[in-house]
Amino acid sequence: MPAEPGPDRRPLGLFLEPLRIVAERCHAGGIAETERVIAERGGVLAQFQPLIRELCAASGAFAEVTELPPDAARLRLFTYLEQTLAAVAEPRPLVLLLDDLQWADALSAAAVRHLATARRSASRRLLLIAATRPRSLGAGEAEVAPATGAQELTLPHLSEAALHQVIADMLGVRAAPREFVGYVAKQSGGNPYFAAEYLRAAIASSLLLMDHRGGWRWSGGKQPAARLALPASLGQAMALRLGELDASATSVAQIAAVLGGEQAADLLGAVLGGEEDRFARALHALVTADVLEEQRPGALRFCHDELRRLAQEGVSEARRREIQERAAVAMEAAGMSADATVAGTLGLRWEAAGRPERARPYFLAAARHAASRYSPAEAARLFAAYFRTCDGATEESISARLAYATEALGYGQDPDAADSQLRLAMAEAAALGARGCEAEALHRLGKMHLDAGDLAGSSRHQAAALKIWEEIADRSGQARAWLEMAQIALDRGDAEEAMALCTRARDHCRGAGDDRHEGIALAYAGIIAHDQADYAAAEQYSREALAIHTRIGDRRGSGNTLNNLALVLAEMGRRGEALALYEEALQTHRAVGHRLSEGTTLANMARLLGEAGEVGRARHLFRESLRIQKETANHANRGFTFFDLAVLERRAGTGPARLARLLDRAEAIADSAAARLLAVLCACERGHHALLQRQDTADLIAAVKESAAALGVDLREATEAGRALGRLQRAMRAVERGAPLLHGECPDTIPAGLRGQVGDPSAGGSP
Repeated sequence: MPAEPGPDRRPLGLFLEPLRIVAERCHAGGIAETERVIAERGGVLAQFQPLIRELCAASGAFAEVTELPPDAARLRLFTYLEQTLAAVAEPRPLVLLLDDLQWADALSAAAVRHLATARRSASRRLLLIAATRPRSLGAGEAEVAPATGAQELTLPHLSEAALHQVIADMLGVRAAPREFVGYVAKQSGGNPYFAAEYLRAAIASSLLLMDHRGGWRWSGGKQPAARLALPASLGQAMALRLGELDASATSVAQIAAVLGGEQAADLLGAVLGGEEDRFARALHALVTADVLEEQRPGALRFCHDELRRLAQEGVSEARRREIQERAAVAMEAAGMSADATVAGTLGLRWEAAGRPERARPYFLAAARHAASRYSPAEAARLFAAYFRTCDGATEESISARLAYATEALGYGQDPDAADSQLRLAMAEAAALGARGCEAEALHRLGKMHLDAGDLAGSSRHQAAALKIWEEIADRSGQARAWLEMAQIALDRGDAEEAMALCTRARDHCRGAGDDRHEGIALAYAGIIAHDQADYAAAEQYSREALAIHTRIGDRRGSGNTLNNLALVLAEMGRRGEALALYEEALQTHRAVGHRLSEGTTLANMARLLGEAGEVGRARHLFRESLRIQKETANHANRGFTFFDLAVLERRAGTGPARLARLLDRAEAIADSAAARLLAVLCACERGHHALLQRQDTADLIAAVKESAAALGVDLREATEAGRALGRLQRAMRAVERGAPLLHGECPDTIPAGLRGQVGDPSAGGSP
């Protein structure tokens, strides 16, 4: 299905028609088929295809959509789209043909890329065919073509034999006049569209005539150029076609050309004005002349881009503005102003009409809608259009700039540009006296600095935001600032300060009745307690947080807290309970489409299974986790996963070259992400590698302790870093007294399940 060309392309436009067909099939199949094909994915897909919302609401299967960061939400959308198509393909394989990929919007192009690179077994029953014109790649298609690894086929121009068959089919006969076919093959260069133009002209010029037996006779000879009224270029041929139209048809063609893309016939008629019969006659003439074609009932577009270009040539600038304004007024009269999916088009109409004040609210609504539908590139374009229509800074424009920075440029899209926009928003808010907006800009800047590892910069911004929120008595803002400051304190190694800030935020939220942030504060208190090896407190905090998340329906918070609680129980030796909680967390993450947390939980689950001796299953989950973490740009957690996989592989007896590569990747991420704990863990793991290689390890422990002290990492025995150091020390002492090691480690420090899986330590080993 062709996507709409031009700047008002609908997000996920290439897939709207396939999703409509899916909805119709589910409607015919009833509730059972709806639940099988769409299930809990309906809420997300319905944001693009309203028929799915109606279908799911009727069946009772509709699920509300949990808000996610743009990158994670895009992945959820693509995953749900893939799963839905795979479900359709389950009874029998499915072929999905997407035409005119060069016109695809950015979200459609990214979805095609996801489908083309998917490796899930269910997706192998789906054959994706995407067609594009040569040398006319659009922005969306260009993004897809180089990286999919898909098979690429270039269709050459038709040979004379193939043209003969095409022309014969068009004429409805077995054989076409060979003199005519030879002439067309020479003149058209094998272009089927151009060949059709010659056929049309030959019939119109009476050089190709039907005889009394239903056959066709050619009377033009071998060189009919003098008699065949067809120019030598395709553009001239199309200009000739447009020149044959009457005034009304020409006017409708010009209106369609100025409006661009696929347009509703009703809208063209409203812009033309006058009698309905006049418009109907003009439309009939345009369709009959192959200038416009009906893509679907009531929707028209030009048969060829060149026709649209030629139709626009004679339209004055004043007439263009008039057409755009009449179209905008007609759309508003039809009730489209409340539809966020067409707000961007309305904005463009009013801007092109020279009315920026009318365009502004539509651009803002469309930008926020695009951001909510996981299309940061589309959102950035629409936010830029909104700012283009602003006369100066207002609280609305500052709020929009904050959204632009975080929802369109943030989350790894363009951090430098996001930082610049936040600083501009902060300056505008200060000049305007919009204190709440100024605090919000400072808060978001602080979060960005924390993500980049700049603890000092993050602390300064959060303190400044907190001061303003205190001055204007914004209790929710104060709690948010304290929680971010708790994260900073923990990253600095000051767990006591982190817990104090967390407790303050929790008590503040409880007093203000802010359940959501109270749950977040409790969950974070559980993380701090776990980091300090106070597992009883960590379990208590996590269960209190989980109760709040469940009560207020915060499924995303529930999934994260289930994962954290499982971590605590695993440390306490309650592995069966931990594994069950990990499974529940995974189901929750997948239900809300939270891919980032799904990758984290898979890694934690893999570590637990590895310690239980299920090495093969652990490897599989580690690989799946790494794939998701790469997709979601979860850089720091990807480093911990490489480290955990390196430990598993060493204990399982994998060769030193692979171990070194895994550890190199973990250390590189630790350096780039300022991951202090990961750096110390990697240093300890290097020690085990040194023991495996029989290297000199005399100064190793001192070097690890010095590194931990410099980074502020707690080496108490109960902490993760302390346990890692303890395992290394025991292995080194075993080497000194001549005791055997198991793959570079003292056997009794390896989990029992894994120890039994990889061999009998009494049989000796390295070094």
